[in-house]
Amino acid sequence: MLSAFFCLCQGRFKLVIKCILSVDIESIKYYAKHFSQLPPLPEHITKKGPYANNGEGVAHQIIILYEFDRSKLREAWTNILEQIDSLHGAPGLAISAHISEAGEKG
Repeated sequence: MLSAFFCLCQGRFKLVIKCILSVDIESIKYYAKHFSQLPPLPEHITKKGPYANNGEGVAHQIIILYEFDRSKLREAWTNILEQIDSLHGAPGLAISAHISEAGEKG
């Protein structure tokens, strides 16, 4: 129990930001190319994805997970927003972001 308290005080718990981008099926190649050209994130942020969720209908979802230490939340969020903001004005795009502790379902 003491070690869990120490980790919490030191900000060593991991957080995950899950970004979901809903895009028109016609635009999926544009987004794939765009993501391949983004500059790398700082070393303390682990990016997983993008993953495609090929749902039925006219929209697909692109899911990206970003994991980092809780103590780096402000810096990580700024870096992630810079990448997401680079998509501003892209056709047929809707974005949502959810934050949770690593290991939580969300």
